[in-house]
Amino acid sequence: MAPTQELEALNRIVDEHADVEVEPKYSSPSARLIVKRSETIGAKPPLVIRRFQDRVLGSRGPGDTGHRNRIARDFHGADYNELNQQQQDGVDDLLGKVWSPAGTTKYLKKGLSFGEAYELLIQSFGAQGDSKLAPEIKQGLIDFRNGLEKDMHDAAKDAGFINQYSQADKALRGAVDRKGERQLPEYPKDHQVGMAVPEGGSNCDKCAHLVAPQKCDDKKFIEWNGSSQIPAKTSRYCCDFFKSRR
Repeated sequence: MAPTQELEALNRIVDEHADVEVEPKYSSPSARLIVKRSETIGAKPPLVIRRFQDRVLGSRGPGDTGHRNRIARDFHGADYNELNQQQQDGVDDLLGKVWSPAGTTKYLKKGLSFGEAYELLIQSFGAQGDSKLAPEIKQGLIDFRNGLEKDMHDAAKDAGFINQYSQADKALRGAVDRKGERQLPEYPKDHQVGMAVPEGGSNCDKCAHLVAPQKCDDKKFIEWNGSSQIPAKTSRYCCDFFKSRR
């Protein structure tokens, strides 16, 4: 559990600026690659990516299909056709309240807000722990999360609250570190913390934890790996603890 005081401080700043528009300049390309790769392997994109696309691209599909899916994903964590009848009735009822022939409410309009981006950022951490996801999809989620953090940073900067947000985020991370809560997570048996990746995306060469040609200084990676030695070419290797250089 994160330190309560610091978490509440960060959440207050997010709430105060929840309606600030976020331009998904860095996160959208990663989301598109995840969708494309998921289609190639015959899998459904992670829920967090589907919810992200609902906002960035708008509700999609014939008739009200897109709106129903968006509501179902937000409130039930599944597509509309995966819900039971009672849940579908609830979605239909809610859709009737947020849609009208004259237009839709703000909730269904295309666009990504700072509050929504923050929620999706948090959800992306949990999504990566899904043992059913292919390794390349998990790596894609790391790229997506890093991109979303950059997009949020730019939005906060443009809206004039970057100092507040950065300080609160840094305070929370520092408090968590002091409490010793950033320990190696409990992973499923088939989870790969570090893995070979294609060149061009996130990799050790682009990571702030690279301190020598083949050395990583991240404590969690060292704990998992057994040493600081990176076991592959740094341009083709990455792990869950990647931190982009800025």
